[in-house]
Amino acid sequence: MKKKKQIPSEQEHESDIVFENESDKQIRMGDTASLKTRLKECLAERKEYLEGWQRSRADYINAKREYESEKKELVTFAKGNLLADLLPVLDSFDQAFGNREAWERVDSNWRIGVEYIHRELVRIMSEHGLEAIDPVGESFDTTLHESAGSEDVATENLHHTVIKTLQKGYRLGGKLIRPARVIVGEFHT
Repeated sequence: MKKKKQIPSEQEHESDIVFENESDKQIRMGDTASLKTRLKECLAERKEYLEGWQRSRADYINAKREYESEKKELVTFAKGNLLADLLPVLDSFDQAFGNREAWERVDSNWRIGVEYIHRELVRIMSEHGLEAIDPVGESFDTTLHESAGSEDVATENLHHTVIKTLQKGYRLGGKLIRPARVIVGEFHT
């Protein structure tokens, strides 16, 4: 069992003091220079321990933040894969709704049900961060659009402008999942 240091009272003598180790025995109560040196050593050691603890705590906080960031990125990646797998379903809805004549001939009750299913699917996917890219009227951008061809346009202001979307593109959290397949206008003089 470790002996505890005792603080000497006025009646006690230096010989009655219990020391923890040899370096403490070397310091005598009347030797203030030794006490000051020992105090400086203790303060320096304390400072070193405190700085080490603070560095460790900062490292822990940074590691935790990095872990959370990586976890969020992994969830977004997994979500992106699932949503990308569902894009052909949205494409099928778009194709069905695109043929207005045939769509209008379908029984209205059935049509209302299918439109409801489409709205719910779009709502759920947008709640998870999916954003459709339908760039008709925008300038052609190779980072967001994939050209499936071109058509002649009558005015110069439609040159290199998307005039038709064949297949919508999609983004998830600002990251492109699929570029929009488009027809681009070309003006010839």
